[in-house]
Parts: sequence; C-alpha cells; structure tokens
Amino acid sequence: MEKYLEPEKTTISPDKDILHPDDAQYIWLPILVLVGILVLAALVYAMSRSRCRFSWECLNRRKAPRGGYINVDEEDSDVPMACGDELGDHRIEASLLSGRLHIQDGYPLLVTKEKSEDVAHTKSALQKKVTYGGRHAVTMLPGGGIGPELMGYVREIFRYCGAPIDFEVIDIDPSTEGNDDLDYAITSIKRNGVALKGNIETKSQTLSEVSRNLDLYVNVVHCKSYPGIPARHHDIDVVLIRQNTDGEYAMLEHESVPGIVESMKVVTVDNAERVARYAFEYARQNNRKKANIMKLSDGLFLEVANRVHKDYPELEHNNMIIDNTCMQSVSNPHQFDVMNMTNLYGTIVSNVLCGLMGGAGLISGRNYGDHYAIFEPGTRNTGTAIAGKNIANPVAMISASIDMLNHLGHKEHANVIQEAVYQTIVNDAIRTPDIGGNHSSTDVVENILKILSAKRVNW
Repeated sequence: MEKYLEPEKTTISPDKDILHPDDAQYIWLPILVLVGILVLAALVYAMSRSRCRFSWECLNRRKAPRGGYINVDEEDSDVPMACGDELGDHRIEASLLSGRLHIQDGYPLLVTKEKSEDVAHTKSALQKKVTYGGRHAVTMLPGGGIGPELMGYVREIFRYCGAPIDFEVIDIDPSTEGNDDLDYAITSIKRNGVALKGNIETKSQTLSEVSRNLDLYVNVVHCKSYPGIPARHHDIDVVLIRQNTDGEYAMLEHESVPGIVESMKVVTVDNAERVARYAFEYARQNNRKKANIMKLSDGLFLEVANRVHKDYPELEHNNMIIDNTCMQSVSNPHQFDVMNMTNLYGTIVSNVLCGLMGGAGLISGRNYGDHYAIFEPGTRNTGTAIAGKNIANPVAMISASIDMLNHLGHKEHANVIQEAVYQTIVNDAIRTPDIGGNHSSTDVVENILKILSAKRVNW
C-alpha cells in the first residue's frame, strides 16, 4: 500500500511580502493621489494670494521704460501687464505675490505695489494713483512734433530735483492705421491712473474717444499772464472749464443721403451737471467770485447750470453766447473769472486767451475724471514745423508736469520747479522766440536746472 503523501505546508516568513508581485504597483496609488491633492491645494492657495496677471502676448510687441515700473491693478482683470523694453526672449522673473515688475536693463525685477487715494483736484476719492515706496508710476505719451524733446526736458528736470516719478513711456506711431498703440496707451493709463501727454496725431481713433473711454469729463485750463511777456493784454487770470465727453466732439455723424453728412452735437444732463458742478466747486474752493456759462441754442446746458447754481448762492452767475464771448475775450478778457462751456467752444476760447497772453507755449491743461487724470499743454498743436530746431517753448509742458506733481501730492517738488520756471522767464528774461526772446529751448532748461541746483527739496 502506497504511503499517503500529505501536501507540503508552506510557512510564511514575517519579513516576506504576502502580495503577488503583480499587485505591488497598487500600493503607490494612494500615495500619488495624496501628493497630487497637496500640490493642487498649494497651487490654489498661491493663486488666491496672487495679484499678478500676465498677458503674454505683449512680450514681443510692448514697450516699457528701462528703470521704470510696470503695475497691474487688482480690480481690472481685463488689463494686461506690460512687459518690458522689447523683451522678446528675455527672461521674466515673476512671483504670484507681486503686482509690479521693475524694468532694469531690459529685465523685469520684482517689487511691491501700494495704492493711495487722491483728492487733489477737489472731488473724488476714487481717483487712483499707483505708488510704491513713495514713488509714483506715470504713463508718458510724448506724441508727435516737439513732444519727444519736451518730454526729455521734463525727465531731466525731474531727475535733477529728485522728483519721485517713474515714467512708463509709450510712443504712438501716427502713421499706423490701427489702434494698437493708442489702445495700449489707454491700458497703461488705466493701470497707472495718471498720464503726462504731448499732442498726438493718429489716423484712426481720435483723442476725444480716449477721453470718453477714460471718462475724463472735464478739462481745466488756467490762463494766467506772466509779467513782462509781450502780449495783447496783461494781468489775465481766467480759468476755462469745458466738457470733454459731450458736444461737437461726440463723433456721431452719418451720411443721411449721398452728398449730405450730418454731425450731431450731444448734450446730456448728467455730463452737463458734472461739469457745471465742477466749475462752481472750483470757483468756491479757489475764492473765485463769478462763473460765466456759455449759453447754447438748445438751452439744456444753461438750464442745468442754473439749477446747480442754487447750491452756490454766494457766486455770481451769468451767461453769454459764444460769438459774443470771443469778441469780449479779445476786447476785455478781465471781465471773466471761471468759464464753463462745452467741448468745441472751450477749445476755441482757450486758444484765443492763450494767444492774447503771449502764445501757446506757456499754458498747461488738465483733464480729470472720477478715476483717471491726464496732464498736457493747454493748446493742442504738435509743433511739427519747429521740431528738432531747439526753439520750442518748453514752459507749457513743464507746467503740465508741475500740475501732475501737485495732483500726486508732491507739492515741494512742484513749488521749486514752478519758482525756477518763473524766475527764468520773468526775472532772468530767458525766453524762446515765440514769446519775444532769442534763446533756445536748452537755454531755458539749463537756466531752470541752474536755479534748482541752489534749492533743497524736502520730501
């Protein structure tokens, strides 16, 4: 009888794997899932803390100044970040916790961003200015003609007196048919809140559309004579406040039938009231006694101004039609104090008054909205005929930069530059040919720098 053979018992060693070799891979799945969850959570946390948003398409086509600062507003998700001085394939070092890039030698470096409010021109706590470490980022639009050389003088003066401003320079090519440059300029202004602008010529989008896009509803031009400047009238001191977004520049036109084009002049109650209230408020806060309103044929502008005037009973208020206004401006400009008018009429009267007091090279203009501000020369001509000849009057552009400094709260810097300008053209009589002198543009600027060298600015 064969011996019964029992199956051999297998003993399992505690140090041996009890799983089949094919099942070993499954042990890593929970670990990988856990690691993935942790990585995803870290990314979500970092993105939630992020204040930096990029538009990578700008890398090969946008410009920013070397040594300047590029900022992004957390509230404007549609505003792309500017990317450097023709960056191309340059390396970008960015942090999800940073809102600004510092352009240094073509490379953006990381800095931080702060915000502050601005109520410098009277009204709105919504006014925005981008600051970092006490410095401000400002969009600079040199424009055409004499604009680039005048902006160069401004930057030289700012460097000399230590004005805490970093410019983001954007050149707009007037020969292009598209709106890319101008659209990017608007983006930059939305980002920085403040701009210094020369006179710009474009073949496509108009600058009136820029004012409407940014809702810069009021333009302010302070026409004040300089003593000793040859002029038709002396001691002029008139403030012109005009609409920017309504009126003849509404750009609403159409061809009703072949050969007949109709253009609409638009006056709205809301915009008329904003400008009228600004004019009365300006007169009250600056101890002005009278507000002159331009009377329009439809009466709506005047009707709104009369209603707003009830809130300012201490101010004298009268009206005048535009053709009589021009005549009175030439014959007796001293009768006017604060003038409130629509877009085209304001442009005409401001040019008349600038001509009466010495020329277009002396006066600056300010454009305000609830969120943004743009500063520029008071009259809008590019000066192409005198570009590059070193005879352009730099005073208007320098005065615009002084207005900008006051708006940003840098009043010490504004005051010393203003005093240097006044001493140069009044006391030292160093003047360009347009105001009766025989000096060059650089002569004026060098004398301003000489005066600034003896002054000390307290921050």
